[in-house]
Amino acid sequence: MNETIHVRPLLDPIIDTLGHDPRSPYPERFWLPTLGPTALALLRLIAYRFDRAEHGFVLDLAVSMEQLWSDESTSRVPADLAALIMSGGEDPARRRQGR
Repeated sequence: MNETIHVRPLLDPIIDTLGHDPRSPYPERFWLPTLGPTALALLRLIAYRFDRAEHGFVLDLAVSMEQLWSDESTSRVPADLAALIMSGGEDPARRRQGR
């Protein structure tokens, strides 16, 4: 099983202007009930990594989840990634097109 994903930025000037940084207090109040704690922590980790690699990076899910949570919670990763996709945190069409 491949435990790495390639994370690339989704450039959207409207979201860049009007959106909220996942590390701000706003997601804690309004996104947490929808995404759940693991997905929000993963989204915050991705935002942190974009600060250091703005054109994208490879994310090792096993290592990342070990850093965020105990081993028992890593089984939530596929469901939490699905929650991010469903909420618009990732654009599957761009992913299919290899962008």
